[in-house]
Amino acid sequence: MDLRAGHGATPAAGSRHHRPVLIDDEGAPRFDLQSHSMRSDGALEPAAVVAAAGAAGVRLLALTDHDTVDGVGEAIAAGAEHGVTVIPAVEISTVDELGEDFHVLGYCVDHTDAGLAAPPGCRSGAPTSPTPPSRPTASACAKTA
Repeated sequence: MDLRAGHGATPAAGSRHHRPVLIDDEGAPRFDLQSHSMRSDGALEPAAVVAAAGAAGVRLLALTDHDTVDGVGEAIAAGAEHGVTVIPAVEISTVDELGEDFHVLGYCVDHTDAGLAAPPGCRSGAPTSPTPPSRPTASACAKTA
């Protein structure tokens, strides 16, 4: 499917589903599938991330905060207000056997599922300073579960 405006990305008449046009006429993407809010290491609240993305022409956005889905509901509500389709997502931090950090992106997650809530002390929360607090490693979180 060609995702440019006027090239089949718009839904057929009578379709129940709206699909945002993902490429503009100049070939620039109108999506951002990795964004962060102050709920992890971003600089803006979730609604402000969505508003800024919408103002920049983004029509499809995934809020992928580190180790938390706390801002997804706020982002989805802001998306309706700003004409941005928000994908509920998360960026999960983990560590392999050698101690190397990995970040795994999950898309279309059920952000209301209690199973995604991290044990106390394992979620970064909103930073209170320009430098986000360090997060416990996945192995530290596993010990508390």
